Amino acid sequence: MPNFVFFGSPNFAATILETLMDQTWRPTLVVTEPPKPTGRGNNLRLTAVHILADSAKISVATPATTPELLSVLEGQRSDFFLVAAYGKILPQSVLDLPRYGAINIHASLLPAYRGASPVQAVISKGETRTGITFMLMEAGLDTGPILQSFPVAIQPNDTTSSLTDRLAQIAAQTVIPTLRNFLTHKIMPQPQEEARASTTRKLTKENGEIRLTAISPRQLDRRIRAYTPWPGVYTLEFGKRLKILEGRLERVWYCITELQWAGKTAIDGKSFALAYPNILTKLPKTIKLGASFKKR
Repeated sequence: MPNFVFFGSPNFAATILETLMDQTWRPTLVVTEPPKPTGRGNNLRLTAVHILADSAKISVATPATTPELLSVLEGQRSDFFLVAAYGKILPQSVLDLPRYGAINIHASLLPAYRGASPVQAVISKGETRTGITFMLMEAGLDTGPILQSFPVAIQPNDTTSSLTDRLAQIAAQTVIPTLRNFLTHKIMPQPQEEARASTTRKLTKENGEIRLTAISPRQLDRRIRAYTPWPGVYTLEFGKRLKILEGRLERVWYCITELQWAGKTAIDGKSFALAYPNILTKLPKTIKLGASFKKR
């Protein structure tokens, strides 16, 4: 079995790590982001990968700096590093350590949608296809040569959560065959086509702001599916932050079924329309307010 280090943090990466362990591809070390304070009590929360590695009694490192990371890795003598949504950029000094290099599992069909938010980007752009790409890492952001890609269809009702889960399953199913083929030279790295390249950015809270009076039903549908739960979709048009939590696309209009004023309890669209008729009159005819199908 090869000697490798696994880098990853969220559920996407944990799904892949779990499959590796189930097939006895056990990393010698797991590197993940440090615990982060969460909630009102600022309690430290471990990443999904950290929790999984702890349960499997695999050594875990949570370095905060590059020197810390190098000191952890230099004694590993790894054949390769496997990286899946680690959350930090690895410098060249780290990428040069393993014998066969570092392999990244990226949630798009590279060279399209490089960067931090490929799943949100493909949904918000209305793409019908995305996928998983295994690539060799280099100093550039997701610019390294491609080992293998696996396409995945985007469903009309896909959210970032549902699509990410499906991409994680595809990555988990293909990771061991891809690694075997790479290590036995059955697949060779192929350079990316720069002419087809596009890049995504890390999302901020401000990316969720929209204007209900200036967005099409289709754009609103894509934005809500892409940006729920983070950064969420909201408008400031009516004096304070109004979150658009849920809705559905219907023919030529969009029906909002759940909204929430900042600091208030969420209510369904029908109740909101009755409570705030003045706002209802300001909405374009393509935006409607209705009851939620969600079971209470």
